[in-house]
Amino acid sequence: MAELGIQMDKQIKSYSSGKIDQIQIEDLKHSEENIGQIYPVLKDSSGNIINGFHRKRVNPAWKEEKLSIDDKLQSLKLRVHLNIMRRRVADLEKGEWIMEARRILQERGFKGTQKEIGKALGMSQRWVSKYDPEPLQPHEYSKLARRANFFGYNVSSKFC
Repeated sequence: MAELGIQMDKQIKSYSSGKIDQIQIEDLKHSEENIGQIYPVLKDSSGNIINGFHRKRVNPAWKEEKLSIDDKLQSLKLRVHLNIMRRRVADLEKGEWIMEARRILQERGFKGTQKEIGKALGMSQRWVSKYDPEPLQPHEYSKLARRANFFGYNVSSKFC
């Protein structure tokens, strides 16, 4: 049981990595005291937090609900939609979701393009392109460099 607590603590710290500020912590505590625990922390079938990292960080005893989801990409899709519908999400956090989706897709043999990421997350390709921290993959840099050279533009060799 102690091992599970350590694993959960690492998961919470690695996800939030200090992004939640003291005001948010106080707001969550105040809300819990005055209204109660409205939303449970959602976990997948393996016990990984899908949604509720901040709530769990504020109160490790926050009520939990285990969902019968065992697919990482499905968990991520649910996390994206639950957060976007409920609160303002920082662009950096959206970028992290996109990078995680790309990693999962690439592990499964896909290229991890913005179109694939959008489809996997149930979001538009435009939304993905807006928040993608690595919009061009190396093979796309090569295409860009060839086009630029064709039209006579000076292109740095780091793109080739």
